[in-house]
Amino acid sequence: MTANATSATRRKRADLKSLVLEAGIEVLERDGIGLGAEGVTYAMVFEHLEQTAGVRVTRGSVHERIWDSQRDFQSEILASVVGSDPSALLADSHALVDAILRQADHSTHAARADALRHLIRVMSRQHLDQTNTVNRLALWQASVRSILSRPSSDDHVASLREVATASYRSYVAAQTKLYVDAAQTLGYRIRRVPGLTETQTVEKWTSTILALADGFSIRDGAGLIETFDVPSGCDGSLEQWDDFSFAVWQVMSSFLENPSD
Repeated sequence: MTANATSATRRKRADLKSLVLEAGIEVLERDGIGLGAEGVTYAMVFEHLEQTAGVRVTRGSVHERIWDSQRDFQSEILASVVGSDPSALLADSHALVDAILRQADHSTHAARADALRHLIRVMSRQHLDQTNTVNRLALWQASVRSILSRPSSDDHVASLREVATASYRSYVAAQTKLYVDAAQTLGYRIRRVPGLTETQTVEKWTSTILALADGFSIRDGAGLIETFDVPSGCDGSLEQWDDFSFAVWQVMSSFLENPSD
């Protein structure tokens, strides 16, 4: 117990709930998602709060007052994580894309192609690094993946799946806008696919990239991503790729076209 610890007993219930939930998310972010939030106990969260904020919370101040059970508390931690605003979580990605596009040479076909390849390599690496880094986006991704890959008739899990599904759809929409805006800024347009509307084609493009991202994130965690040089530069110069970025590049070539082609 810290010397300057303050009691939470006189805090408003809503404030106390917010404080303890955020602490629970921080513990989950610190320790990892594992198979869910089952390992995040009241005691662990209370200890974290006292150590980091000097706030002392007791079981009696939350149990059967804010949450009916510790499992309800754990479920709400996960719901808070997966219900996060994906647009806010992608702020770093947007900033990096904007910086690359501002610095890119848009004057010629070759320059735009160079910029697209550079963007793909940098953004692919950023995705893998974020997935294996302790931050809120990585926690969100791991939590959504864990929840949506666990079919269950349990009411707690079913409720979490609804939240995770809605949040993931928002994430896909945010990523789609990011991809389309970047491509259009570089002068590219969506290829026409017979039988599909442009909207459907964009959806297929995004879902393909995100499926690759999920699969290669696992491979990267297992140390199975290789890097290699390919003479992909417009002048035949060697450029370094890894398995993920190279796959994304092939997908981009299938879904995008440069009007100069």
